[in-house]
Order: sequence, then structure tokens, then C-alpha cells
Amino acid sequence: MSLGLPSITIAFKSTSATAVERSTRGIVAMILKDNISNAVAGSRTVVVGTNFAVNDTIVFDGVTFTAMTAKEDANDFEVGTDAGTTAANIATAINDNTTLNALYTAAANTNAITVTEKTAGGGNTPSAFTTTGTGAISDSSVTNSSATGLDPYTIYTEDDIPSGLTANNQEQIELALMGYQTAPKHILVYTQGTTVTGYADTLLALESATWDYLVIPDIAATDVMTIATWIKGLRTTKDKKVKAVLPNCAADNEGIVNFTNTKIVTADKTYTTAQYCSRIAGIICGTPMTISCTFAPLSEVVDCDKYTKDQMDTKIGNGELFIMFDGTKYKIARGVNSFVTTIKGKNDSFKKIKLVDCMDMIHDDIKDTANDSYIGKYANSYDNKCLLISAIQGYFDELELEGLLDPGKNSCSIDLASQTDYLLSNGDYTKAELAAMKDQAIKEANTRDEVFLAAAIKILDAIETITLNISI
Repeated sequence: MSLGLPSITIAFKSTSATAVERSTRGIVAMILKDNISNAVAGSRTVVVGTNFAVNDTIVFDGVTFTAMTAKEDANDFEVGTDAGTTAANIATAINDNTTLNALYTAAANTNAITVTEKTAGGGNTPSAFTTTGTGAISDSSVTNSSATGLDPYTIYTEDDIPSGLTANNQEQIELALMGYQTAPKHILVYTQGTTVTGYADTLLALESATWDYLVIPDIAATDVMTIATWIKGLRTTKDKKVKAVLPNCAADNEGIVNFTNTKIVTADKTYTTAQYCSRIAGIICGTPMTISCTFAPLSEVVDCDKYTKDQMDTKIGNGELFIMFDGTKYKIARGVNSFVTTIKGKNDSFKKIKLVDCMDMIHDDIKDTANDSYIGKYANSYDNKCLLISAIQGYFDELELEGLLDPGKNSCSIDLASQTDYLLSNGDYTKAELAAMKDQAIKEANTRDEVFLAAAIKILDAIETITLNISI
């Protein structure tokens, strides 16, 4: 290349790798009982490799079939002239058995037999075939029954609602989409067959999905605490800050919203407590982070439980979220979750849906940024620790501007106490040496692969209680 005049090139580039980005919240996860099938039917294909002789047996799903020269009853199959005809006769025998016919359909193709679950996602993966005698059957392929597919329906507007869902299930999605100030960001709809008991497969899929509030409109009372326990486990042992709206669930946990109205009447329908949880989840997810869902109006409601002032105070104190009637309109009484028993480190702030949502957002935003942009990406020097601190502080500053944090009362720094304890416990310094060191020297000390930070924040609550003293 030819030479020209000397030059200076200065390029400004964003430092996105060091910034904590504010996430967008408000995703409802919904589990529906419906036979629309993103559920997967269990199936098993086997091959008759060696033909059977009279009195040989096959055992399938606990049922024993016996080879005969001629079929005499439902638990017999006729030995054919070759493996192909015998395979067809075995398939017929499976279909003729009352117990198996309720669960499976069997079909033969040459010497292969495919047994398929009738209700997709019903939990009935066909078992392996075992044989006695000269006949031999070997597995060819197995598909496990799954209550939900890997890809849930993602609903942004009513146009996205699958037409194959039942009318009641379509309505549940519409209830959630009503939202409050806005609609939820979107709804993740997981379907599982109507005969499926429990939610194991769907919950497993939800563990790796991104969502904020779970709702199960058809949940049985016996399953409510199971889901609550699962939510608690995700929040504690798996550090996944998700929540659920559940009917009549006094879980005493900030991750569970305990909706307790027993009567919710609209112009078109009377809902059970569980059925209206979709509406409540939609309201919460459609509430901007700057305000609370307290006194959020429900214009569609024409009647609900009526409570006295004392009764409502008691219910709120018990961690219940409910709809009230103020004499003019129906609205959410107060945006609280089920947490009631305060302990050291968890005060009354953890009772407020708004505050917990903000805590969870901050937790997830900082965690995601640390995972994506810091862990393994920088040497653990004091300067690079300061880089991370600056990113977190900048994030706090952004939240102040957005009206989520109290301005000037939010900070992040090296946790001097924890770093001192670490240096002592690892034998890097004695107590006397640490006592003689300046704070800055402790902050700059080598902590191997550990980073100890401490932050203090003040989350802004919404206006909910007003006291006005009037002098006359």
C-alpha cells in the first residue's frame, strides 16, 4: 500500500462489556390442561427378529401373550408362517386387549411393531417387550412421553393464541393479556394432556426458560403447595428469582402471591379462585416497576367477596392479595405477597410485590452481566474489581434516573470486612498485620479468584398510605 501523510485516528467505542443492562420484565408463564399437542406421544418400535413357536410368550406392559396355532382369547396371538405375519398378529393381540387398548395403538409394518400412546403426554411410554422360548423381539426405537414440547407457545397479542386450545383456555390467556398499565411483555403457554397428573415434565422445561410469574388456572388444591415448594426451591437453591400466583396458598414466602377471593363475577362468568389467578398475574406483570398494583382497578368485575375494613386489614396482614369493593369500583386491595414472618435480613419490604420485583430485577441484571462479561474475562486485579464496581454503580445511577431507587442513596464498593476475613482465613496475613494495614491496602490485596463486594440501595416504594392533618 502507498504511504500518505501521517495521521491520528481516534474512535469512540461503547463499553457495553462493562455495563450492567436494565432488563425488561413482565413475562407470565402459564400451564394449561389441553390436548392441543405440542405434547409428545410415547412410542416404541420393536422388530420380530426370530419367529415364535407354539407356547412361546411375550410380556408387554405387564400383560402376557401366548403363541398359539390359532388365536383363542385376547391374550393369545397366532403364530404366522414368518416373522412378518407373526408381527401383525402380535399387534392385533395388543389392540384386542382391553387394558392395553385404553392406552396404546399398535401397528405392524413387515416384521416391525410400533406401539404408540393414545393420549400424547399422558406419561405412558410403552415398556420393553420380553420373550420366552424361541421367539426374539428387539427394540428399534423409543420416544418418551412428554407432557410438553420443548418450545412453548409465545403469546404477545390475542392474535397469537392457538385456535386449537379449548375456549376456556383461550379465555385464560386473554385474562392475562388484559394486564394493567400495559399488557405483560408476553405469555409462555405450556400445554399438557388433560389426563396427565402432576407437572413434572413442564416444571423441568420451565427451569431453563425465562419468565417472572407462573400461573396454573386448573390447578388442584392438592397441587398448590407442591408448586409453592418448587418456586421456593428455585429462588433459594437454584438462584432463579421467579414467582407464582396461586389460589389460597399461605406460603409465607415472597415468591408466592396468595390470591384468596372465593367469588369473582364478571358480566359473562363466575370464576373460581384458581381461574382468576391468570388475571392477577397479568395485572402484576403489566404494572410498571415505578408503581405498584395496589388499587389497580378491575373494570370487568361486577361482584366479589365483600369485607369489612377490619377483615381487609387482617387479610393483608396475613399476606393475602384480594379484590375489594370500595363502594364504586372493584380493585386490588394491596399489592402484597404471602410473606408475613419477618426475620433478620428479611423485613417488611419483602412483603411488597413491587419491592420484591425490583430486588429480583437487580439481582438478575447484575448476575447476568457478571456471567456474560466478567467471570473468566478479566484478571482479578484491584483495577478490574473497580471496573465491575463502576458498572454496578452506573446501573444504580440509571435506576435512580428511572425512579426506581432513591437518588444519592445507592452505592457499591469492596466489602472490606469480608475481604479482611478472607485474607486472614487463607493465612495471607496475621490479625496483627491486618490491623496495621490501611483500608486501601486491604482493598488492593490479592484475593485469588474471589471478589468481595457490598452494596447498599434504597428502593422507592409507591405512594400507598397518606396522612393529612388539617388545621381549622
